[in-house]
Amino acid sequence: MDNEQFTTTAGETQENAAVDETPAAEPETAAEEIKEPEETGYAQPEEGAQNAPTESESAEEESAEEEPAEDESAKEASAEGEAAEAMPAESVPDGGAPAADKQKRPSRAPIVALAIATVVLAAVVAALLLIVLSLTKNVNALKAAEKTKTTEQPQVTYQPIVLPDAGGVSANAAVINVASVCSPSVVTVDVTLADGTGSGSGVVYTEDGYIITNNHVVEDAVSVKVTFISGEAYLATVVGTDPDTDLALLRIHASGLIPAKLGNSDDILVGELAVAIGNPLGTLANTVTDGVVSALARNIKVDGTVYHVMQISCAINPGNSGGGCFNANGELIGIVNAKKQQSGIEGLGFAIPVNTVKKVIAEMAENDKTEWRKSLGITGSLEINAENYASFKESESALENYEAANGGEPLYGIYILSDGNVEYADVKNTLQNGDVLLTFDGKKVTSREELNALLEEKEEGDIVTLTVYRLTYSGSRWSRTATLVEREIQIKIVMMYR
Repeated sequence: MDNEQFTTTAGETQENAAVDETPAAEPETAAEEIKEPEETGYAQPEEGAQNAPTESESAEEESAEEEPAEDESAKEASAEGEAAEAMPAESVPDGGAPAADKQKRPSRAPIVALAIATVVLAAVVAALLLIVLSLTKNVNALKAAEKTKTTEQPQVTYQPIVLPDAGGVSANAAVINVASVCSPSVVTVDVTLADGTGSGSGVVYTEDGYIITNNHVVEDAVSVKVTFISGEAYLATVVGTDPDTDLALLRIHASGLIPAKLGNSDDILVGELAVAIGNPLGTLANTVTDGVVSALARNIKVDGTVYHVMQISCAINPGNSGGGCFNANGELIGIVNAKKQQSGIEGLGFAIPVNTVKKVIAEMAENDKTEWRKSLGITGSLEINAENYASFKESESALENYEAANGGEPLYGIYILSDGNVEYADVKNTLQNGDVLLTFDGKKVTSREELNALLEEKEEGDIVTLTVYRLTYSGSRWSRTATLVEREIQIKIVMMYR
């Protein structure tokens, strides 16, 4: 439609050019061009204009023959005039006869209105396009943000974690390495108690026989034995305990052991790999479980004592106590000492930080006064003499009964503080906690110096005969009588630190 408008405008311009080229001195020609006005609806021209002389027609024909270009213009003007006749009649101005220019041109109002409408429509379309583009841009931005968010989520497919401080090996490989390297440094600790047996774990501290474990593992033990992954077993001596930190130090007669490499608590990070090696349930020696360091500073209360420990997610069970907790580099970062025991709770294990271990155990080793000596297989004894007899008699009613049976004579001798090690003697012949040693191969013993001198005369593996007074109870449960009964037993000489 726009092309038609521009074409029409071009035709009107050509018509004006043709009219301008016609001589102005011949008004009859102009009157001839607007014949039959009554059919177009325009006002009637004056009568004089209708009766124009015929010479003008002749002159016009001559002019058309001489100027063919002007004839073409006239034809186009005539076509324009016919198009104008087909259009609705325009109103006549108040002056009467319309001007000659209005008779030749159609009105431009529809064209202008159409142009305005086109511009408005174009503006509306442009605005709509801008809105669509803006919405499209926002949608794309949201999709990009969602894609970025999705990209940042953890991968669902399992990917082994690579730890830079573990030499670039994966967590799976690190656990394998730790198990291989550190297991020879972890031992099983079996204890004999006055009323039964127990079991725990330990970690080699030095190559010449010091072993770290928990205080609660060896507390009240009458004998202690440690067993390595190779199956080698040694009688151990408790050389130091610290109930406040739940740490204890054992000593065995061995050399060439593989001590654990001690780490640094200050370098431990929450979330780093933790590998526990121990003896769960007392029968599953050198079991390896892994997890992470869950927290660095926890205060837990066990039997009224508050311990400062770190939390780990490794599977911990009774028997793991005293075992090692290692990092991905195979460094000892803690001594396992507790597990939260409650129905439905798993993954809550605790370990004493290695910096605490280093400080406490170093002091115990420095203060160790034990020596490698021949022994009766007991871990402790006391002298009963004139200086402490009164206090002993207060705690042991059997001594009063002994005095009464022996004319008031006090009982002096070596008071045994632990059961003997049943690994080296028949259980029925071993010493028991509370025995009072009287003779050694027929020789009376009243002090530990005398006992040590007699032991040095013997060789490892020799069998000696001992006479003891053993505490015995008689009567009913509600009225028992404690008496000392003389017994003779055979004991094998063993070597141990004492």
